[in-house]
Amino acid sequence: MSDERDMTGSGAKETQGAATNAMWGGRFADGPSAIMREINASIPFDKALWRQDIAASKAHVAMLGAAGIIAAEDAEVIAGGLNAVAAEYEADGVPEDWDREDIHMTTEARLAELIGPVAGRLHTARSRNDQVATDFRLWVRDAMAQMDEGLGALQRALVTRAGEHAGSIMPGFTHLQTAQPVTLGHHLMAYYEMFRRDRARLADARVRMNECPLGSAALAGTGFPIDRAATAAALGFDRPMANSIDAVSARDFALEFCASASIAATTAAASHVARRPPGPSGSSGRSDASTPSLSAVRKAATFTAMVSTRMLAAPEARPIIITKAGRWRPIRSAMAAGPRARLTGICAVSIRIPDTTVP
Repeated sequence: MSDERDMTGSGAKETQGAATNAMWGGRFADGPSAIMREINASIPFDKALWRQDIAASKAHVAMLGAAGIIAAEDAEVIAGGLNAVAAEYEADGVPEDWDREDIHMTTEARLAELIGPVAGRLHTARSRNDQVATDFRLWVRDAMAQMDEGLGALQRALVTRAGEHAGSIMPGFTHLQTAQPVTLGHHLMAYYEMFRRDRARLADARVRMNECPLGSAALAGTGFPIDRAATAAALGFDRPMANSIDAVSARDFALEFCASASIAATTAAASHVARRPPGPSGSSGRSDASTPSLSAVRKAATFTAMVSTRMLAAPEARPIIITKAGRWRPIRSAMAAGPRARLTGICAVSIRIPDTTVP
């Protein structure tokens, strides 16, 4: 549902099913059916966007006040109320009232409870269409930044370990056989290069997604004299999006992030860090050099598992890392546990295994 309003009061008439949702009124006074309520409510998912929603609302109301669209005093009161709502969410989490449908209406309703009817002016010259498009871009951008930070830390760790083992000789493998001698440092720096490409993909995707949809309203802009450049700058975007229809409908930025993150997760966790022996295609790779037949590296006992029937210590960390990489979900997992990509932890565990070359 989109709604562009110049709200100067507390909202529409409330009745029965619409008792906590001022969006429902007039011929819709009875509110949605129970089934539609179940279908329509997104608050269990989009509550993860609360920080971005409040940041975008604060930028919007500051612009409204500066442009004289609402009184400066009202803008100040609304901004203070948004800060109070944010403090509540930070302390207690976001309440899930399905009658309020989503994070946007949940926040506006709580704001009205705190500061009264003036809260309605926040939604002047704005629709939930451009609001959610803006929030989602901000969230994906934050996820990109945290993922890039984690990959950068991993690269720095690889450089450190590579320097420590610049002279540590180990076998290089191809076609499941030892091929040429290499150093562990050289081997680790191969991973550095792979992660560099992963980070480059994120940076490239960010360039395209860092444009601001706010101000596009439902799909064709608004008659209010808003300043889109001001809100874009306040939120750290490079510029407003050029076309309002594209602005409220585009989600390809999320697909690009998912693609980049999936490459980093599957290629990095399953290939970069624990590169499987190659098939008959001839591509080079590494076998597990810690097996007794190769004896090129020695794993600490704390990173092995016992095989009960033979009382052997098996190098289980590597295959477990490969298996768990398949559980990674770039959007779902991050929304559940914060934007920091799970891949970073998987990769970090693998490079901390205290392998030591055997003279």
